[in-house]
Amino acid sequence: AMTKDEYLDWRNSLAISKEAHDSVVELANGRVFQICHRPMPDRGWVATHEDITGRYRAEKALTEAKSNAERAEMAARAAHATLVDALDVVPEGLVILDSDDRFVLWNRRYAEAYAESCDVIAPGVSFEESLRAGLARGQYPEAIGCEEQWLRERLARHAQPQSTHEQQLPGDRWIRIEERRTAEGGSIGIRVDITDLKRREASFRLLFEENPLPMWVVDVDTLELLAVNAATCRHYGYSREQMLSMTVEDLRVPEETERLHGEFRQNKGLQTAQDTRRHITADGRVIDVAIEARPLRYNDRDACVAVAFDMTDRKRAEQRILHLACHDALTDLPNRAAVDDQFLRVLDDARRRGGGFAVLCIDFDRFKQINDLFGHSMGDKALREASRRLDVAAQGAFLARIGGDEFIAITEKDPLPSSAELLANRLRGALEQGIEIDGHCFDLDLSIGISVYPRDGQDARSLFANADAALYRAKHEGRGAIRFFTPAMDQQLRDRNALERELRSAVGNGELFLEYQPQRHSNGEIIGFEALVRWQHPRRGTVTPAEFIPIAEESDLIVEIGEWVLREACREAASWNDELQVAVNVSAIQFRRGDLQGLVRTVLHESGIPPARLELEITEGVLIENVARAASMLNALKILGVRIALDDFGTGYSSLSYLQSLPLDRIKIDQSFIASLGRTDRSLAVVRAVIGLAHGLGLPVLAEGVETNDQLRTLIREGCDEMQGYLIGRPRPVEVYADIVGRGREDPDHASGEQRRLSPARQ
Repeated sequence: AMTKDEYLDWRNSLAISKEAHDSVVELANGRVFQICHRPMPDRGWVATHEDITGRYRAEKALTEAKSNAERAEMAARAAHATLVDALDVVPEGLVILDSDDRFVLWNRRYAEAYAESCDVIAPGVSFEESLRAGLARGQYPEAIGCEEQWLRERLARHAQPQSTHEQQLPGDRWIRIEERRTAEGGSIGIRVDITDLKRREASFRLLFEENPLPMWVVDVDTLELLAVNAATCRHYGYSREQMLSMTVEDLRVPEETERLHGEFRQNKGLQTAQDTRRHITADGRVIDVAIEARPLRYNDRDACVAVAFDMTDRKRAEQRILHLACHDALTDLPNRAAVDDQFLRVLDDARRRGGGFAVLCIDFDRFKQINDLFGHSMGDKALREASRRLDVAAQGAFLARIGGDEFIAITEKDPLPSSAELLANRLRGALEQGIEIDGHCFDLDLSIGISVYPRDGQDARSLFANADAALYRAKHEGRGAIRFFTPAMDQQLRDRNALERELRSAVGNGELFLEYQPQRHSNGEIIGFEALVRWQHPRRGTVTPAEFIPIAEESDLIVEIGEWVLREACREAASWNDELQVAVNVSAIQFRRGDLQGLVRTVLHESGIPPARLELEITEGVLIENVARAASMLNALKILGVRIALDDFGTGYSSLSYLQSLPLDRIKIDQSFIASLGRTDRSLAVVRAVIGLAHGLGLPVLAEGVETNDQLRTLIREGCDEMQGYLIGRPRPVEVYADIVGRGREDPDHASGEQRRLSPARQ
């Protein structure tokens, strides 16, 4: 509290005012006084002091409370504005209703979703009122004509603790509605625009239902079929109702049940069409299908959608080609490729058990006379019947036809060699009775040469060579004989070695030369020539390729000869017109041991021939050891720009898998199939299958060995693209075809279509 003097000092320090005024003073002791100053007529003043401590404190607290309330209201308004702004950023529509189902809060997306009735939406407006406004304005297409029923169902769903459903809006828009009741009885709702999703679903349904391939949706946990398209019903022979009561296990053969469950356990239904599965149709047929499947959610279930490719015909075609690759087209006996496989199996078994086996080389005596006197058709019929009898007489021993009237038999039956002689006698005995064909009776006999492992050789080369030497002796001793190999028979081998020595010097001595056989398009136009090597021996005369090419391949001379052929063919073709191709054969040994890519690059550079005019012909033999390596080498050659042709297709290890992986430009059907055209349905089936397969891969087909007009017409009718054979033109020196290749003309770069057609005199 102030003393009297302190108060006077304080009061005198105040500015003198002639006007009445009031002051509020808080003393040091915390008491608050209101001082009222009033002036007096005599220029003095009177002051009253009132203790207002209680009232002052109450007013101060009220002011602070009001200020706090104002600040809180401002903060709430700011928070509300922030919340509204935040909700407007959310891509989904949001709405909050109170316990009376009246609007409390909503965002812009919600208002946009219900544009037709958004002017009705306001705080305090009931949810039902907004629905009725939307109904009146056509906001709900699905409710037109049944508005009251729709409203009842909508409000009933809205009253549930939690619900989810889809709703259609004008303009073919769709939203998904998710609603949840709060603990206070209010409601929070979300509206998600699913228009794009519905359109994708519609597109999927259209693609699914109208797809010509069988498609289905399957639950990955239960394997139930959830949806199937019409193509599935047609393909499997069930009604849609039947299929929707089935599982995918009902479609698989019983043997693959465990595999099926493993696929779904490991991959959740994800499948690729690399492998095939075996399915059963309603009528019990087993079909091979490739399945491509991908996971998806379907009606809130983990599922996968699958498309099925029926591979049955393709598999059968592949199996047929695989069968024909190892079987003779005329007799259906195993062929040379099968002989190689069988020999390796028997050799491994004999080495493992310390046993033996015998190789029989078999040749018909005077069979050529049937072809010469009665024609190939008669000869083929006689050969088929003879082969049937031999197969029966073999009694399970391996028997194969390796070409013409030459056969191979292999027997492991003990005791050797007597069991081999018994087999040979049974084979000869099978032909004791004449073969009657179309009123003609043919008496056939066999000459047979036998070698025995391990006495006569340790490997295929020696055993087959020695059996062939024994056959040679049997035929020269009057035919119709059976001979076992003896060391004295190796004179033939010595003659062969002499021929090999002379072949080594043939290239350097200029004894090799090329002949060219024309290749024509189905329209008759000559498109190129195949270069064929010949040997003019100074003493022996002309040595056929069948005699010296096997020797060249066995001695690796084929690499040197192949290089000479390539250089000579390209040098010659460089002088032809620009449209003609030249084809050169490449042996498997060149592929394995020579730098073929480097050689081709060098020859192209030296000769100047455009790479696209050079075609390298390979056989299936180059692919057997290492398909991946062969594919790599062929791709390297393709980089140079040359063409690649697969020669003698169907006689080796034909496989659809390597056909798809190799950079081929052409497939050549082996002449053995062409020779049988018109005589066996099997040959036509093979030709048709190969043409269809090649065209399916986008490759043209050339048929070799075309010798008759009937064969030519059949090939053209079946869609064969190109032909080669004696009917088109024989292998001749290039000078014979000078006007075709462009020699001797003023303008050698272009030959007319007529000039590129052969005259009958050259055919």
